[in-house]
Amino acid sequence: MDSKQVLARLDRGHLVEMTRDLADIVTITGEEQPVAEYLGREFQRLGMEVEYQEVEEGRLNVVGTLRGSGGGPALMFNGHMDHFDNPEPTRVTEDRVYGRGLVNMKCAFPCYVTAVDMLRKAGAELKGDVIISGVVGEIEKAQVNRFHGKSYRGAGWGRVTSWTTGSPRTCASSASPRACACRSATPAWCGPRSRWKGRPRPSS
Repeated sequence: MDSKQVLARLDRGHLVEMTRDLADIVTITGEEQPVAEYLGREFQRLGMEVEYQEVEEGRLNVVGTLRGSGGGPALMFNGHMDHFDNPEPTRVTEDRVYGRGLVNMKCAFPCYVTAVDMLRKAGAELKGDVIISGVVGEIEKAQVNRFHGKSYRGAGWGRVTSWTTGSPRTCASSASPRACACRSATPAWCGPRSRWKGRPRPSS
């Protein structure tokens, strides 16, 4: 399939709408659930399988999976849903959207969702699964003295576990998440703060 066929399916209006919606949902660290539920509805709209993983009260990871036909690598798009408590009005200019938490990093999710939407509308046949995960806890904070609780549990807290070919793939939130292609039974790392339960992180 020609890439131009996929790009022609871009729905710019919905892309902007999702971006504005996410900017208007306040999800400072510890209160990520509203964005998880919003993303879950978008995943369902695309026909993706949706899984919620409760990290603690009011904090859900959300994972959407678009199943491929089988026999290909899985691709995960990962991002964190929390942001700093820095109020900013949402506004749209000719080619930009400004809003709370978009730069770090809620603006990624409309892009992820739109990419899957374009592939589906273009009728692309994928062998591997496409996975979008929204995780809690990336913003750097430290629990010290009287400053304790879920609003101070940030970086690396929202661990996501998915399964491909029977092997766990665990991805933590990161400041610079990257898509990871998961082949056969090899665990994949999704950023500098990824962790694999009970085992040391690889050196590379």
